[in-house]
Amino acid sequence: MTIECRSPVSGVSFPAEFYDIAEDGHFWMQWRLAVALRIVVASGLRLARPLRALDVGGGAGRFRDQIERATQWQVDMTDLHL
Repeated sequence: MTIECRSPVSGVSFPAEFYDIAEDGHFWMQWRLAVALRIVVASGLRLARPLRALDVGGGAGRFRDQIERATQWQVDMTDLHL
């Protein structure tokens, strides 16, 4: 993974404890993925089609990783918190 800073890095207040509970097995992470995939399918996009996507506010990248495992997509991400 490569981190590329496209603008100056500044401090952002965010509770670091979130990253401790944001595991793939956590009910919120599982629910969010299921809902996102349902919305994607309902919009007519195919999960098996190799697409590129952008996860805005991607945090530690766990949602990006889940999407990449569940689809044929390549997902880039951006976040204010380095």
